[in-house]
Amino acid sequence: MRTPEPAMSQAFKPPVGRVLLTTDAVGGVWQYALDLARFYCRHGVEVVLAVLGPEPSQDKRTEAGLVGGLDLRVTGLPLEWMGPSPNELTEAARELSRLATDSGADIAHVSNPALIAGAGWTVPVVATLHSCVGTWWQAMRPDEPMPDDFRWRVDRIGAGLAAATLATAPSGAFAGDAARIYRGVDFRVIHNGRDGTAFSRLDMPRIGAFTSGRLWDEAKNVRVIDLAAREFGLPIFAAGPLEGPHGVAQLFPHLQVLGPLPNVKVRQRLATTAVYVSTAFYEPFGLGVLEAAQSGCALVLSDIGSFRELWGGAALFVDPHQPGAVAEALNTLSRDEKMRRKLATAAQERAGRYTTKRMAMQTLAAYAEAMGERQAGAA
Repeated sequence: MRTPEPAMSQAFKPPVGRVLLTTDAVGGVWQYALDLARFYCRHGVEVVLAVLGPEPSQDKRTEAGLVGGLDLRVTGLPLEWMGPSPNELTEAARELSRLATDSGADIAHVSNPALIAGAGWTVPVVATLHSCVGTWWQAMRPDEPMPDDFRWRVDRIGAGLAAATLATAPSGAFAGDAARIYRGVDFRVIHNGRDGTAFSRLDMPRIGAFTSGRLWDEAKNVRVIDLAAREFGLPIFAAGPLEGPHGVAQLFPHLQVLGPLPNVKVRQRLATTAVYVSTAFYEPFGLGVLEAAQSGCALVLSDIGSFRELWGGAALFVDPHQPGAVAEALNTLSRDEKMRRKLATAAQERAGRYTTKRMAMQTLAAYAEAMGERQAGAA
């Protein structure tokens, strides 16, 4: 049963007229921001989309260019995990603040909270923590002391979250992890969403398995999927970059690596894939999993808190340290079509909770609250 969408009357009036929205072109935040921008622009909200970090590819620029009313700004400002010093992040925050003022934005929605503190914002600021070096370290190196290069970034993120008018996170599990690091921050949980109408039907012919994302990131744990592929009787395709911004690279000899793919190619691949697999150690939400569920794939996922929260009862969960367990789950679903279809149906129904409209309406409600708090504080 599909979860009802938030009500929207014909007289719906957004609480803001112009938004400064930040994004990056490295991971899933790009899709998150573009989906929000597309919804906002359709409903009369002008969006200045400020790209931080590496420049977007031509495919991404073309995708953004199709959103009527979107003002794309490639800033060259650093991401919080790429900036070389606290002073550079402070200056970047000031430049973002100036952009918000100069562009006439009513509110700033910043997906890199380290670029908030110390900037003297003239508009309310909503911070969304999609991921961070602190929670990444907590998940990946829990028994090791955090290095200084991570520690100062965590301090900057904490200062930015504290300075924001309101903070959000994409899942309750991740919000809990973040709250243990950034004490005193009360995160509002707003699940990510995608428009499922762009994806395929359950009755498409399907075979094999697929994974996607930043293949180079050790937190995605694609190495275990590669090892599992040796014991899986069908190909496993993998889409995404093998090399990260800092030159970190991975090789996966047992996977069919496709490299980075535009959205339309990912959708085509998902339409004929039987099973989507993610063995991530750390995944605050996972847009790739959502797209796969919307496309009618059965899900094999690592047994971590965020995946249990989002997909409990609609996926097979495996120990992400055990390639054999991953291979066994994949082989089971490839042999048992009835079980695979049951899981695929459950995943697609669950995905009905995580739509762009729901995400955007809840985010607009957060904007309205932030603006009200700012006005009350100025009174």
